[in-house]
Amino acid sequence: MVKGIAPKLKWNKKRWFSVQAPALFNEADLGNTVGYEEKDVLGRTIRTNASLLTNDPRKQTRKFTFKINQVKGDRATTILKSYELMESHIKRLIRKNGSRIDIITTTPTKDGKNVTVKVLLLTTSQCTANQRKDLRAKGMQSIKTRIVGLEYDAFVTSILQGALQKDIKNDLKKVHPLKVTEVLKYRVAA
Repeated sequence: MVKGIAPKLKWNKKRWFSVQAPALFNEADLGNTVGYEEKDVLGRTIRTNASLLTNDPRKQTRKFTFKINQVKGDRATTILKSYELMESHIKRLIRKNGSRIDIITTTPTKDGKNVTVKVLLLTTSQCTANQRKDLRAKGMQSIKTRIVGLEYDAFVTSILQGALQKDIKNDLKKVHPLKVTEVLKYRVAA
């Protein structure tokens, strides 16, 4: 019986790629990832909390997801794909005697990106079904008017600074007093 020659394995050394945040976060370093070639790294996602990007420890309950969209040499650049508030933080906000209202809407920004946003409203006391209905309707209208007037980077900045949440709360406090208005999550719709 003749034994054939074993084929040689093609073996390449893996390379490290430095992952950078978008210009919105001053191209902060998100970490490193490993791959054989540049195409292996494209499309990977990286999750990090906002306190590492903004150097503000109060924002550690906010998580960002970045997607690698371009690789040049050993440097990979990313785009911001989604944002979410940690479940543990949400559970600390909710109390027994208030009402919880969730609003989910998809709205285009000024520069044409469709953003799906989920907003949480917590009232100071129990509210009636009609008040909930009014809060949800006026909240949806307020969210859409605010987002349509903002470009995507300004939209993200307004969420991080709390300006969007504050504006929504001011619009809705005439219907029923609100204790908390938070953007639970958003993502760029495909």
